[in-house]
Amino acid sequence: MISRMHPIANWVRLAPHEHRRALDKVLQFRDAAPDPTASGLPEAAVAWFWTEELPRLLQRPDVRNQALERL
Repeated sequence: MISRMHPIANWVRLAPHEHRRALDKVLQFRDAAPDPTASGLPEAAVAWFWTEELPRLLQRPDVRNQALERL
């Protein structure tokens, strides 16, 4: 299966449907940002990744192994 890098943490490989879900979430944060001229990742998206997305992903053994390799 082809895997794609997570849009925030490019060391996490995801299945294409999971990547799309994560990218859609990042784009929602971008569209909700008060400054339409801002560039880079929205701060809210980064906070979402560390508080919700990564803890959820770490429950999976394959992602946990990726994280351990990263450490």
